[in-house]
Amino acid sequence: MRDPQSGNDFVDNRSLAEALAVIPTNGTVIVTNDLRYPAQNFTRDYRQMQIPSLFGHQAFAVNYAHEAVEERRPLQELLQQSSWSDAIQDAARANQWTHLLVRKDYAHPTPIPLEWLFENQFYAVYRFDRR
Repeated sequence: MRDPQSGNDFVDNRSLAEALAVIPTNGTVIVTNDLRYPAQNFTRDYRQMQIPSLFGHQAFAVNYAHEAVEERRPLQELLQQSSWSDAIQDAARANQWTHLLVRKDYAHPTPIPLEWLFENQFYAVYRFDRR
């Protein structure tokens, strides 16, 4: 037996699980500003596979390394800008995004003019207006 934290792919999912727990698993599409996989201190970009694996949530894009989703990258990058823009709301409508999961210590717009649902040390969750 060995300490799980010393393993190659160890990720402590508790703070993310807390955030995802406030989002319904049916009829939702989550988008996030951070697609890094946190194992080994975020050494793998564009592989945020935790979202669908933890609770079965649908995610707009989680794995650019193995999925043909390059056309989604510019939309995802909107969520890494420092300021909110109408382009984010337009992308949300066009792609049926229902919830925004923000990794707070990674690039994201501020302020976020959406309905706030949850916040912990690492994550915040917002709901897009469906209009």
